[in-house]
Amino acid sequence: MSYNFIPYVLLFLIIYGNKKKEKIKKLVRRGISISIAGHNRKDTNKMIDLAKQFIGKDVYVYTIDENEFDGVLKQVTNDALLLELEDNTLEVVNIEYVIRFREYPRNKKGKKKFIVTD
Repeated sequence: MSYNFIPYVLLFLIIYGNKKKEKIKKLVRRGISISIAGHNRKDTNKMIDLAKQFIGKDVYVYTIDENEFDGVLKQVTNDALLLELEDNTLEVVNIEYVIRFREYPRNKKGKKKFIVTD
């Protein structure tokens, strides 16, 4: 059986995936609120409640536009997360664009893992 079609399928998937990401980035740049899997005010309130559990902990925050923030979560408000980064600068992240956050992984000895894979 010939598998000559596989490179074409891979090329199609790469092009289609990039176009979808570009559309999302354009919407974010324009400031248009986008609905991702029912992401609305009710879901934002759930995200706020979950984020409050991580106050004072070292967390990773992932956003829609593929940015990652690593720092200690200092404060959670109705619209934003306040993070203190490693260089003692403060970063404010709009909670409507947060898609995931998690506590920084540690090894058996309690030290931060050097490599974090997702």
